[in-house]
Amino acid sequence: MFFKNFQAFATINENNLFNSDAVHIFAASQSSLSFLRRYSDKSNQRIYPYLTAIIDVQEGIVKGIVWDDACIFCELSKCTPNTYNFDGSLATTEQIHQPVGGCYLTRDECVGFATDGSNVCDLKLHVVWTGTDVNGKALLSSDSRMSMFPPDRIQEKVKNTYNTMIENLKKLSRT
Repeated sequence: MFFKNFQAFATINENNLFNSDAVHIFAASQSSLSFLRRYSDKSNQRIYPYLTAIIDVQEGIVKGIVWDDACIFCELSKCTPNTYNFDGSLATTEQIHQPVGGCYLTRDECVGFATDGSNVCDLKLHVVWTGTDVNGKALLSSDSRMSMFPPDRIQEKVKNTYNTMIENLKKLSRT
């Protein structure tokens, strides 16, 4: 089912048949499964719209599926652990040897974006391939995934430096 906007999804999510507070996504190919990534979390009022599955193939056989680093889409303060085991427990990088974080937008932010006609909170699921096909030809789409071109976190660094500078100036003016 395709949802044209976040508000339509929110209505369905609030009345879901599974009586769950969250909607999770996983990827599967051949006999491989990824871990779960959360798309929406009703209890925390968060939406995690950016997901990239990396499918590792060796000679045409899928060997594994991992989630890419989704923290490149936001400031570090808005990146939280967002990878789960199938028993519902939070997975850790040490446990599963892959990135576990994801950037979130609040439900209020998403409602505001949807009201303005933006689809920024719609699920963006990218799938990329690495390894070789059955003929030994290299699969190269993983080289084009978003994390290969991380945005500068200069804005965050400048903002933190600016805030520190203002605080230091306030302290100086008090002396």
